Amino acid sequence: MWGIGRHIQGSQIFDHWRDPDRLMVEHFADGDLLDCTAEPGWAPMSASGLAQWGPPVTRDFLGTNPSPALLRGVVTALAKRTRSMSRGCWDR
Repeated sequence: MWGIGRHIQGSQIFDHWRDPDRLMVEHFADGDLLDCTAEPGWAPMSASGLAQWGPPVTRDFLGTNPSPALLRGVVTALAKRTRSMSRGCWDR
């Protein structure tokens, strides 16, 4: 479906594929070693920012037509999780 490539954020070598039930699965291998001295960072999400190298991202991977309600739900969930993590509440 997409890969083999290398993610920009995290530097993992990856490939994405679909299982027999058509669910998306990511297979990756990580090579970075981080400890508590590594500063967290942030980068905007974009199709061009998904990989350092590899084939172009596929339409199947990106989804062809996500609904506004789905996008709103994803953004809301991420914002809620980010707020919880910034307060040290990892399990909420």
